[in-house]
Amino acid sequence: MEVPYPDHRRPIYLEGQINDVFIRRALVDTGSSVNILPLSVLTAAGIPLSKIVQSQTSISGFGNKSEVTVGHMQVNLKVGPIRPLTKFYVVHVDVAYHALLGRPWLNKHKLVVSTYHLCMKGRIGLRPLRIPGNQALFNKNEAHYSEAEFYTECTGAGSNPSKDFETYLPSWTEIRDLSNEELITIID
Repeated sequence: MEVPYPDHRRPIYLEGQINDVFIRRALVDTGSSVNILPLSVLTAAGIPLSKIVQSQTSISGFGNKSEVTVGHMQVNLKVGPIRPLTKFYVVHVDVAYHALLGRPWLNKHKLVVSTYHLCMKGRIGLRPLRIPGNQALFNKNEAHYSEAEFYTECTGAGSNPSKDFETYLPSWTEIRDLSNEELITIID
């Protein structure tokens, strides 16, 4: 039997929309007790910051590092056929995801994460529901995120993924005697 996705260590990201603005990296995190939205996504979606309910909450993350939220708000998030308002805590940090969907979102919609099939599974009424994970997440400018190492596809201009993206990093011995102009040429 062949494995559907040979690398099922990948984080699961879903595609979605906030105010008709497409997001391609809604990270599903079963270990998170809150849903998180970066402030930059609210700005890109055209949501006025006055809608944020001002309350500073401390959220602990990886390595027990704490981040204080700007506040929280209800956002109309659409993921597949799921479209209700979702409570998000808003943070002002640079992160690899556009939204973090934690246990509150998963439990509200009675969804189960399948890391083997890289998707979400559940039911809407009596109908089975399967929401596939997004496989082309990072563009060339975002290759520095640690999560990008799990993906061999990247998004191009628009929605066409390009395959086998690699970033060439020359060794120090190859570039130590080059002029600034030559270094800029290599970087470009």
